[in-house]
Amino acid sequence: MTTNRGMITAGQLFVLLFISRAIVTITYSPELSSGDDMWNHLLSAMFAFPLSLIMLIPTLLLWKLNRDMSVLEYGEDIFKRLSIIISLFYALYFIMVCGYGIALYNKFVSLGVNGEAPVFAVAVAVLVASCYGAFKGVEAIARASGLILIGLIATVLILIFALTPSINTENYRTILSTSYTSTYNGTILMLSRMSCIPAIAVLYPIVKGNIAKGSVLWCSSIFILVMISIILVTGSLGDYLKNSVFPVYQAAKTVNIGFLQRLDALFIGLWTAGLFCRLSLFLYLFALCVGKAFGKRASRFAIIVGGTAILIFGAVTADMGFTSFIFNINFWLWFTLVSAVFIPIFLLICYVVKASGKKNKTHKKSGAKALILTIGIGLTVLTFSGCMSRAELNEKVIVEGIGIDKENDKYTLTTMVLNIKSTEEALPPNIISASGGSVAECFDNISRNTGRQVMLSSNRFIAMNKTAATVADEVLSYFNNSFEARPDALIYVTEGNTANILSNEKVLDTMTAEDIAMIGGDYSNGTVKACEYKEYKASDNSGIYDIAVPILMLDESKTQIVPDGVALFCKGKMSGTLTTNESIILNILSDNVSGAVILLNDDKKTPIKIVSAKSENNISHNKDIFNYSKNLEVSLELPEGSNSQNKKLLEEVEKFLKKSCCETAEKAIKTYNSDILRIGKKAQNGFYYDFEKIKDWHEALQSVKLDFSVKANFVRS
Repeated sequence: MTTNRGMITAGQLFVLLFISRAIVTITYSPELSSGDDMWNHLLSAMFAFPLSLIMLIPTLLLWKLNRDMSVLEYGEDIFKRLSIIISLFYALYFIMVCGYGIALYNKFVSLGVNGEAPVFAVAVAVLVASCYGAFKGVEAIARASGLILIGLIATVLILIFALTPSINTENYRTILSTSYTSTYNGTILMLSRMSCIPAIAVLYPIVKGNIAKGSVLWCSSIFILVMISIILVTGSLGDYLKNSVFPVYQAAKTVNIGFLQRLDALFIGLWTAGLFCRLSLFLYLFALCVGKAFGKRASRFAIIVGGTAILIFGAVTADMGFTSFIFNINFWLWFTLVSAVFIPIFLLICYVVKASGKKNKTHKKSGAKALILTIGIGLTVLTFSGCMSRAELNEKVIVEGIGIDKENDKYTLTTMVLNIKSTEEALPPNIISASGGSVAECFDNISRNTGRQVMLSSNRFIAMNKTAATVADEVLSYFNNSFEARPDALIYVTEGNTANILSNEKVLDTMTAEDIAMIGGDYSNGTVKACEYKEYKASDNSGIYDIAVPILMLDESKTQIVPDGVALFCKGKMSGTLTTNESIILNILSDNVSGAVILLNDDKKTPIKIVSAKSENNISHNKDIFNYSKNLEVSLELPEGSNSQNKKLLEEVEKFLKKSCCETAEKAIKTYNSDILRIGKKAQNGFYYDFEKIKDWHEALQSVKLDFSVKANFVRS
């Protein structure tokens, strides 16, 4: 049973942890860090390695003070019954780690391997095996990990042997030649994945051997593997990296040397075996923590309950993107820091204080050393991002909304600024404007004129006039280089200059920056949901990640800002616009519509309310031509006085929608060259070898054949 500890050696423990961390490493995805440049993550690894060693120190100090007490026993010794809080916190952490693993695996199977793969069935099989492994105990998991390690080493060596000849040194650039942000995000991503440190803190009492030496060796080997992966994949894939969801797997698929032609299959098998090892270990740890909190009987059922919870969690998050909370690197960074650093430091301090009360010289001596080291670690941790951030409000210009206009070579910046005057009534935002030769110069002028520093972390949106949007890369470069720029700020384009819209006094009396952000927060009334700034960064020059954003304008009363169609982007720059009616059709094509109303092209202009839309997509490739088909099913609200069997009306709706869908898609794709339907992404996943021959996807996009079919039905309101 899981409550029977058994014993394993330090070597077995770190083989387990190496495999657990390695399988997460080899499924690295740029999407996890907002589409960052993988090459810059080489420097991230150099930063993250020493920081990871520092994160290990509190656990190693606990081990050195008393090798028979884990972090759970320390909590029990110090806090007695209240230690249940610590046990449950670690139980939650370990089960969430399992959830992260299964969510990442689901993404890997569905996006990296085959979009038609039975993801749920595969996840069930892996979880059942993992639950069995956890039931057998840590010794059994450790024995199985030895075989998996052999496969892992063999696969890595084969990958090095296979990819080295395909490395092109021209793919290597000067590190940090693109952005400091990618290096920062990469460091945060790597630190957030150090979930094995809390595992060490719970497991070390059952480990025979030198934990300290093993920890350093384990941490070193992990980051060596990370750097080797980055060097190999960057050198062999080059610019294709920015279009690849799982680069290491894509690199494995490119291998074409005799018996190595199916290295990708070996990679999938290894990943699945490694996931079994990871889930078994952390399910075992989960049960161990539950047993510590509620007794041995509870631990007997914990694995089954935990496995079921992970399965449900995997099903719920299956359709979530990389921007969902489960992949949020900042969430995982703080979750891991609390588990691996803050709680052990807190227990160390409490233990040292408790020991100092006893007249034991040995305890005093070791306690003093531990206290000094603990204080040093605490000061080091305070240097992590966010811990030392402090600002007086009266020294800051707190920006809530940004408008950028470009006329000729001159920029005008209009900012909606938080009104911080002391009052019980909600005050409309202040407007601060500045002009300059660049966006950066405009912000500098605001700081110079106000005598205060601009704060962007509260910004809700960035709006551009159409002239600025056509050179969006140039306009938004300032935010790319700002670590403070809010990643979930929405992108808008405005009809006319943004200054005239945002500075309108009637608008300021009725709308806040949050109200404006909400315009692009849903799909009602045909509004295309605005993309977030981090999505724009991911789309920038990637070739197959084009975006669409709402166009904003003043209503007839000049008191409200309302949507007015959609702006299409191609390679990070605005390429054209669609009308409001066309934006509704775009939402239908994207399966994103709720309550929108379309007017049929009949004599009465009959209004039809669309309740929902869903579609099945298919892409095929024949003689260098991609064929993209979409079968749409649209649910319509039954009009008053109509009968659900009114086939004539349904036929008219189907005919109208098919014509409108074809025209809108042709206009967006052929006229404005914007791949907003993600056809390129589907082509890449389905026909990698054919897709990689294409130098510029947007040129190939012009030759894509489109085919749409529409099936409409009535539903009662």
